[in-house]
Amino acid sequence: MDLELRLFFFRFHSLWSVLAERKGSSVNASLLVGQGDASLTLSRLKALDEGTYICTVTLGPFNAQQVIQLHITQPPEVSLSEEKFVLKTDSPQTLSCHCSKYYPLDAQMEWWSLSPEDSEPKLLLDQGSLSSHRQHGDGSYSLSSHLSVPSSVSPGTRLTCRVSHQALDAPVSLTVVVESPTQGSYWWVLGFLIISVLFFHQVMT
Repeated sequence: MDLELRLFFFRFHSLWSVLAERKGSSVNASLLVGQGDASLTLSRLKALDEGTYICTVTLGPFNAQQVIQLHITQPPEVSLSEEKFVLKTDSPQTLSCHCSKYYPLDAQMEWWSLSPEDSEPKLLLDQGSLSSHRQHGDGSYSLSSHLSVPSSVSPGTRLTCRVSHQALDAPVSLTVVVESPTQGSYWWVLGFLIISVLFFHQVMT
């Protein structure tokens, strides 16, 4: 997208004026008149602001032009679908990693695993499935990765979603630990049995 900025610098009845043709922009007229500084201030930059800016300064019959390329980068916001991942023994479960509000388009998502038996995390061979890129009204993008976690995974395994993007100084990693349902189920069943025994004891007496 090309955006053209025109600065008109003229004198009328001993008054100097500057006109800037861009919504949301500002130019300090006193700096331009006193120091020749035609700097443009843009507030709340968005991905849609990326493009070619053309500054045109006109003084009487003379004019000068400067072309500036503006490149926008916006780091992604990363989140997991589960804060606590309790293993189910009957079927696979889906763990999702959401990467949102980033720009430009390219973002890389990886799944890593560290089991209790391993000393170093391993890149999973099955990287799950990726959603299609979604573009928002502000020009930024979102992407999701869905990992199918089999019931055979060892409790205590650390599953990590790692996101890389050019706007990040270093990859962002979010981790969830796989928890076993055995202990919780055991105490639930034991509690149910105790309550049942007490109930029948009261009924019989």
